[in-house]
Amino acid sequence: MKGSKGFLSKIERMAAVRKSIVEYGTYEHTFDELEHGAQVAWRNAPKCSNRKYWEQLKLIDCREVKSNEGMFKCCVQHISKAMVGLVFCLSPDIQKYFSKYSLSTLQNPQECGSSECYISVFPPASAGTRNGPRIWNDQLLSYASYEDGEKGVIGDPNNVSYHHQFNHISVRYTLNLSLVEKI
Repeated sequence: MKGSKGFLSKIERMAAVRKSIVEYGTYEHTFDELEHGAQVAWRNAPKCSNRKYWEQLKLIDCREVKSNEGMFKCCVQHISKAMVGLVFCLSPDIQKYFSKYSLSTLQNPQECGSSECYISVFPPASAGTRNGPRIWNDQLLSYASYEDGEKGVIGDPNNVSYHHQFNHISVRYTLNLSLVEKI
C-alpha cells in the first residue's frame, strides 16, 4: 500500500490496518498481501499435488468487478492466461463464442495448453452478509454430466448435482472434446 512518500513501512501498514478495523470493522488487503496470502495458502494445502509451484502463483485482481458479466469476463480471461490459448485450440464454434471477449489468438499452435498458475480474486461479501460474488463449481473447466435412464451417468459423475440444480433451465450442454453441442 502506497503512502505519501512511497510504500508504507510494516509499522505504518499495521497502523493503517488497525485504524480501518476500528472505523469500518474490516480492512482491504493490498495486492502484494493478497498474492502472498494466496501463495502461502496453496503451499499449505495438504491434498494438492501441485502445491510445489506455490511461489509461481500469480494473482489476477478482480476485486473491482460488480456484475455477473464482469465475473464471466474475468473467468474467461483467467482461462485464457492460465491455459495459453487453450480456447483457440478448440473448435471454430467455441472460438467464435469466445472471440467477443477480445482474447488474443495464438501464432504458434504448438503453444496450446502450456499452463501457468493463476488465482482470480473477486470482491468479498460485505461484512456480516453473504451477498458477495459466488462461483458454484470447484473448477472453471470440467466435463458436464447428466443421468440417462438407460446408460446411467453420462460424463463426469462429480458434476451430476449441477445438472439437477439447473435442470429448470431446460437446455443441457456436454463437452465433446472438440465442440460444445446442444443436446
